[in-house]
Amino acid sequence: MHQNPGGRPRHTKRAQYTPAIRRVYIRRHGSTHRAGYQIATHANGDAAIDDVLFAYREALAERPRPDHRFRVEHAQMTRDDQLDTMKALGVSPSFFVSHTYFWGDQHRDIFLGPERGAHISPLAAAVARGIRFSIHLDSN
Repeated sequence: MHQNPGGRPRHTKRAQYTPAIRRVYIRRHGSTHRAGYQIATHANGDAAIDDVLFAYREALAERPRPDHRFRVEHAQMTRDDQLDTMKALGVSPSFFVSHTYFWGDQHRDIFLGPERGAHISPLAAAVARGIRFSIHLDSN
């Protein structure tokens, strides 16, 4: 997560990948994309979503493909600017909305703060942009 919620530095997170690992990640996405496969990547926080969108953008710049069907799984903390990028790239988020139902208040109160917490799993913002998305549930 890029922003420090509620002045609580112990909850500030960084993207999972260092720049070196990010380059490997982009190469893997690129080779999978070049082979014609659909790519679906799990990303929950906005920093992770930035990394995924960066990799998707690089793969598409190298090899444009109109029906790539790239997806971001969970997409919980997608910001408005990231939704705009998803729309421009043709990326489809798959929102994990039950997470919000069961733990949304805890994310808001402990990790995110009220402003960011109000934007968890932004389905309405995706609809307003005409973004095609899906809803999923991780369950056994």
